[in-house]
Amino acid sequence: MMHAPRWKKLMFAASLAVLPACGMEGSDSPESKELDPQASTEPGQTRAALTTGPASCQDIKTANPAAADGSYVLFASGDRSKPWTAWCHNMASTPAEYLSLPSTGSSANFSQYTAGYNNSGGTNVRTLFTRVRIDPSTLRVSTGDQTFSTSSGYLTHPANYPVTSMSYAAAMNCDFGNPGVGNVDLRGTPFAATPNQFVLVGSYPSGAATYSSDNQVVDLWSRGDCSWMSVQGADHPFNGRSAHLQLQYRPSTPASCQELKTAHPAAADGEYVLYVNGDVSKPWTAWCHNMASTPAEYLSLPSTGSSANFSQYTAGYNNSGGTNVRTLFSKVRIDPTTLRVSTGDQTFSTSSGYLTHPANYPVTSMSYAAAMNCDFGNPGVGNVDLRGTPFAAAPNQFVLVGSYPSGAATYSSNNQVVDLWSRGDCSWMSVQDADHPFNGRSAQLQLQYAPPPASPPQPTSGSFNYSASNTNSATQNTTPYDVTLTAGQTLSFGTCSVAGASGSGDTFLRLYAPDGSHVAGNDDACGYLSFVGFTATQTGTYRIQAGCYSSGSCNGTVAFTIQ
Repeated sequence: MMHAPRWKKLMFAASLAVLPACGMEGSDSPESKELDPQASTEPGQTRAALTTGPASCQDIKTANPAAADGSYVLFASGDRSKPWTAWCHNMASTPAEYLSLPSTGSSANFSQYTAGYNNSGGTNVRTLFTRVRIDPSTLRVSTGDQTFSTSSGYLTHPANYPVTSMSYAAAMNCDFGNPGVGNVDLRGTPFAATPNQFVLVGSYPSGAATYSSDNQVVDLWSRGDCSWMSVQGADHPFNGRSAHLQLQYRPSTPASCQELKTAHPAAADGEYVLYVNGDVSKPWTAWCHNMASTPAEYLSLPSTGSSANFSQYTAGYNNSGGTNVRTLFSKVRIDPTTLRVSTGDQTFSTSSGYLTHPANYPVTSMSYAAAMNCDFGNPGVGNVDLRGTPFAAAPNQFVLVGSYPSGAATYSSNNQVVDLWSRGDCSWMSVQDADHPFNGRSAQLQLQYAPPPASPPQPTSGSFNYSASNTNSATQNTTPYDVTLTAGQTLSFGTCSVAGASGSGDTFLRLYAPDGSHVAGNDDACGYLSFVGFTATQTGTYRIQAGCYSSGSCNGTVAFTIQ
């Protein structure tokens, strides 16, 4: 089953209808029963990280046909760690990418043919560029494209050839007099000029190309009987004659969303790669919020669902007959410098329930990382789940507070998971300094940068046993088994057709991708037994779900191979 890239869904979900893909699903598939094939198969399932984005203006147009000419954030080779701001031109027809040049004026990003006695008494021809045409795949600038430029002056090149403009990244002179001059200035962009690509050409030439500012600035000059300094392949670089100036993406390690906005003023809200305190060895994926005004960093929580990343105040007789108040978080506000989470920020959360806290205080939501109860009855509960991120909760920062309290904060999964509970006359388990952690009252949950250890090598074959009934064709009450695949690898699994496989009854197998989408399934490959062959299109953890046809019972051994 094919799905649009997630960046397209994020950018244009409000304006595009998601159409179902065509497939060979049987009558018992989730799709035929109007189930969401991309829904988590169980609470807390981990979503795939967003790693790709639009690489070209055509990508923007494909996702949003109504997109107009203007500034958009693209990503070199689609890599979200390499954002840049493009001006998308001619979007109504054939989109073209231009790189806006923040450094402008009479002495920046210009090329000049300096007039002399061989030019029939003309005047210097100078062309100023505000944007240059760039190929988003190769990062080559077409120096002859003058769409966003202005020119002044007029001269006659030897052999009576009129000159009215100059190509980008060139300097020219034809009389041994005042030199031709030029400038390339890429400051304010994430690009630099590749070294050693300028050449001196012509009759009795002299000149230079001087790089500075980490190769983001190149100053040019040339003088001779008739000569020019320009990129290789530029034959008489005037009047739109073109060559290619090779740029390279300069590795950057932004530590905050504000740094991204400073470098890319047109950057929209979305996921970007940041680096803890600018350390290249500590990348993490941030959701940059409110980029049009004051950027704020949020940490997306891959583990979501009713039992992951939630806080609950469990209602009791002291709460005037209310209902449990539970708040689910999909993102939390994080300070990118201190790595402290503001537990009271509920920008990306949903809450349910209502109760009255003793002293007639209405409660409609809970702060992150908290569990609360006020009647010695069913405990308040909560969960912190940082799996899928490079962060863990700092140890020993949860405290039990209140009247006659009992409770615990249990760390697991390398401190990436913390399960909370609390019960008492009125008590809560939360981070230190959380005073009644409800209705947006905030404290600071300290995180640590602690990427999980590398996974051990994955087996290339294996098996698991299961026995099941009433699985609704492998959509409920199933036995799950996770395998890790690299894009291009082929997974074969079944209760038949694989060495060691067996089954009894009418088996049904399904496979779900790292993003939770249903990608393959089979019922009767070998009589009543099942077999699936699938080639991975993305790298990550896939889930096999073993069940039975319809509501029947079955059992077996699911064997698999990875090639």
